[in-house]
Parts: sequence; structure tokens; C-alpha cells
Amino acid sequence: LEVLPYVFKLVDNIDKMGPMLEAVMAEKEYVLPVLPEILAKLDLILPHIDVLAPKVHVIAPHAQKLLPHAEILVPYVDELAPFIDDLIVFLDVRGWEEALPYIGKLAPHMAAIAPHAKRLAPQMDPLLPHIPTLVKYIDNLAPQIDQTVEVLDRLLPMIAFLPLADQTGIMKSKLACKALPHVARILPPGRAHPSLPLTPASPLPASLGERVMTLQVPDVR
Repeated sequence: LEVLPYVFKLVDNIDKMGPMLEAVMAEKEYVLPVLPEILAKLDLILPHIDVLAPKVHVIAPHAQKLLPHAEILVPYVDELAPFIDDLIVFLDVRGWEEALPYIGKLAPHMAAIAPHAKRLAPQMDPLLPHIPTLVKYIDNLAPQIDQTVEVLDRLLPMIAFLPLADQTGIMKSKLACKALPHVARILPPGRAHPSLPLTPASPLPASLGERVMTLQVPDVR
């Protein structure tokens, strides 16, 4: 009965849905429970049928999580679709919805971010509160993501200093962002957040303080 109001719309658009129907039926165990919600958003989904159809098998098991946010996500589906197989892992992150308001800024950089999704997802707990700042400088940070992920264990204990870096304006410098992974290599590996809480009021370990004071930023131009 819930689908009756949408039956005529479904019939009217059956030709447009052609590429997707077979894929949907193959995942009916996930799709049927949320069919009313899907049909209610049909006008939003239809223009992207060709892009979504090959990814139904990836998306369907997560339909209940994704559908409430369709209005935010679907406009960017053409940019996100090539990377959905990698990005889907973020749906297991507690609070992943907090990043949704920034999807428009992140989407153009998914080619750089997606290959590291499986390594980034387990670290999102300490990163999520800083998403607004990270996205603010994503144009400078994304090109360095390959090198940054390699030293993420050294950078995460310092994440509490990100607001200070924002305030000082250092993140506006492409050179500074490019140097970040190189600088991180001199830092000792930290314990996983939050077992090593570090705030701007916390003194740096003496050995680290000495190394930072004598740091010469590598020439990365």
C-alpha cells in the first residue's frame, strides 16, 4: 500500500529505469524494505540512472543509511560514482554524517582520497571534529595525501594543534602543506588517539621540543 502513490510514476518512467531494474532486482533483499523511500526520491535519482546502475550492488546493502541523505549526495553522484567501491567503507564510521555538509568541497578530490579510504576510515574518530578545517584547506592538502597517509600515525597525536595552525594562517601556504609529510617524518610515532590526548596547553616532550626548535623545513619546491 505504501508504494501505491508512486506506481503511476514508476510506470511512466519504466523505460528510463531500464538499465537499473535488473541490478535492483538482484539486490531485492536490500531494496524492497526501502522501496517507498526510493520511489519517493525517484525524480532525484532518475537523471543519474546510468551512473548508479553499475553501483547498485555496492550501494544497496547500505540503502537505509544513504537514503535519508539522498538530497545531499545525489547531486554529486557523477563525481563520486567511480570511487564508491572504496568510499563505502566510510559508512561504517561512527558519525560519518558529520562530513556530509562538506561533500561539495570533497567530491572534486575523491580521486586522491578514495584510494586511502580503508586506511583513513579507522582514524576518522579523531579526524571528524576537524573536518571543517581540513576541508577549508583541502585544495592544499589533497595533493599531499599519498605522503600524509604514510605518516598519519605521527600526525594524529598533533591534531589538536590544527585550530592553532588555522588561526596563524600557515595552512594557507601551499608550501607549508606540501612540507607537512616531510616534517612529520622527524616526529616520533604517537600512540593512537585518544590514548595520547594532546592539547595546545600540553607541553611537548623534551626530545620532540628540541627537534622542533631546530627543525629545518625540507626544500619541497
